[in-house]
Amino acid sequence: MALNDEKRKKVSIGLIVKNADIVSNKIIPKEIIQSLEERPFFLLIYIIREDIVKINIFPIENRTIKKILINLKDFSPELVNGISNALKDLNLSDFILHTTGICYAEEFCFYETYINIANLNEINISLEKIKEKFSNIPKINNVKIEEIPLL
Repeated sequence: MALNDEKRKKVSIGLIVKNADIVSNKIIPKEIIQSLEERPFFLLIYIIREDIVKINIFPIENRTIKKILINLKDFSPELVNGISNALKDLNLSDFILHTTGICYAEEFCFYETYINIANLNEINISLEKIKEKFSNIPKINNVKIEEIPLL
């Protein structure tokens, strides 16, 4: 399976499903279903590569999940450190569910993180402030904040 340029603009695809959709799913082994925490929703993150699709399942309490997708000029230790410092400065550690990054080619480098925004008002942070903080890091081309849909 060859990835086209449009697919290369994403690291993963996220989807929120109701508990009943996971529990009744016949392709997930019963042992896995039984080991999952009882939660009303699950965040599914599909990571697509040339010859594999990896699925991560996260039990979640609510549907207020956003994906922060950051297009990087390159993947360097300084840039990773800048992103890490931004996450720390914004006090987002307790809200992060998943983080990953990849470079398909020099012009196709991405970092993304899925965050639960349900309680961001507790730390007085807005989505606009998050986007601005990441946008101000050197060597970042673009920052998007995406809604994760409910199936």
